[in-house]
Amino acid sequence: MTELKKTFRERAFSLVVGFSLFLAATGVFIGHTIKPAYSQLAGAQTWLGTAGGTANAITLTIHNVAALSDLIGVSFRFLPASTNSGPTTITVNLDNSSTLGPVTVQRPTSNLGLQGLSGNDFIGAQIAEVVYDGTVFEIKHAIDMTPIGHSVEFRGTTAPAGTLVEDGSCYSQTTYAALFSVVGTTYNAGAPVACTGAQFAVPDSRGSLFAALDTQGANGAANRLTSGGSGCTATSVAFRCGAQNNTLITANLPPYTPSGTVASTSGGFYSSGNVGASSGSFNFSAGLVTPAFSFTGNAQGGTSTPFTNVPPVLGGIRAIKY
Repeated sequence: MTELKKTFRERAFSLVVGFSLFLAATGVFIGHTIKPAYSQLAGAQTWLGTAGGTANAITLTIHNVAALSDLIGVSFRFLPASTNSGPTTITVNLDNSSTLGPVTVQRPTSNLGLQGLSGNDFIGAQIAEVVYDGTVFEIKHAIDMTPIGHSVEFRGTTAPAGTLVEDGSCYSQTTYAALFSVVGTTYNAGAPVACTGAQFAVPDSRGSLFAALDTQGANGAANRLTSGGSGCTATSVAFRCGAQNNTLITANLPPYTPSGTVASTSGGFYSSGNVGASSGSFNFSAGLVTPAFSFTGNAQGGTSTPFTNVPPVLGGIRAIKY
């Protein structure tokens, strides 16, 4: 009986070991469920090497993925072959000859949500990262989150990446769609060159100082910048006024009463008859004599030399974020 029990235990143990080895060989473990392929893919940042295609039409090849739906939520890193210059798409090719795309690439912004690309979003030979959300590829690598339409003062002579110099130039409403959605055609009227077709102008800040709208916010006009005879009223965007120099004219002078004494007078009267007096009468010959006066006092005024209103501080350029 003892030998029988021992043989039974040995056989049971052998069965357990054999079954465990079988489960291990087939990839099934007790108490643990194998993740689907797409879940394993999503758990790591997938390196895809150097991208193919062109700067604005990128092509990526992904191996060992069974279905296009497995790409959703996965972070892909790659090396762009060159820098993009406008709206960009990504096409994905799988081993099984399935193709996704071309899919639009968008970038996050701090004030407009996801927006299409305008250029310099992918830099040649710098690692890029994107995630597919089922509709678009969203950029995940480091990007400038400065609000679209924000002006940047730069102490240099070249606009930083992602900005346009505020010189009144015209740009495509499609290529710079995000910026156009903010400024519209507000600055077209003051552009040095007329914008044609589907274009819009950026502000012209050359040699200018910035002033906030006098009527901005919920409290109405502050009346700090009103016309007051100068024609300068900061109540509308893109309004330009003032000049670097001004020359005073008589109308600009304040009322003034001079002080002093009359030193001497000479002159006469225009008369054709007698002038009565308490002791008789005086007879003046008819005629006109122009009076002449001499005034002793302080000299006033000077030459009409133009003077500078606000001395500008020149130290760089002003650019707008797109």
